[in-house]
Amino acid sequence: MSQMSEGYIAEYNQLRAEIRMYLENSSRSLQIAVVLAAAAMTVGKDYRILPLVSAAIAAYLWYDQIRHFRAVQRVGSYLEVCVEPKVPGLNWETYGGDHPIQKSFRMHVIANLHYPTLMAAQALYGFHLYKPLNVWPPSWPGLGGIVIVIAIVIGCLLILSYRAVMDSRDTERGIWRGIQEKKESIPPKVVVTAQNQAHLPVPPSPHK
Repeated sequence: MSQMSEGYIAEYNQLRAEIRMYLENSSRSLQIAVVLAAAAMTVGKDYRILPLVSAAIAAYLWYDQIRHFRAVQRVGSYLEVCVEPKVPGLNWETYGGDHPIQKSFRMHVIANLHYPTLMAAQALYGFHLYKPLNVWPPSWPGLGGIVIVIAIVIGCLLILSYRAVMDSRDTERGIWRGIQEKKESIPPKVVVTAQNQAHLPVPPSPHK
């Protein structure tokens, strides 16, 4: 195995480990969201604002998961475009990136339904707790404003999720291919060493 291939394989292993790190972070974020939701639902009767606060945290964690998904696609696309073609036998990202399940928004929704479910359940529970306070049905600019904000946030996150699933892989491929073409169009630098300096033509003397 050539030294260049060994370098590509080392980089491949390092970036695959980075992908695993992103996936582990996503799993931890989900665990945090579930624990917060359980705590908010448990003590929500005494602290009515907690379910709404927990729903807001779940929204942030959902957005963070979308960022992690895009990061995974960015790293995977780099491996597909810049590394795997250089080393025979490395094909996972090249073939796996085009698998139908990668672009199945329905499958990703099913797999990630926990965040919108947690958000909606906690928001509804939080509004339910305000019923005895004679602030129901919600009115603007009080709870009505919160309802509108939560609906807008969920809608925006759904759009970001859809675009991340459907477009991020192709977008990242195009970016890496553009970078690769740009780098390959730059002529290599000629390094002058003592060994090849003797073969360079001697410039004429300006005094002649």
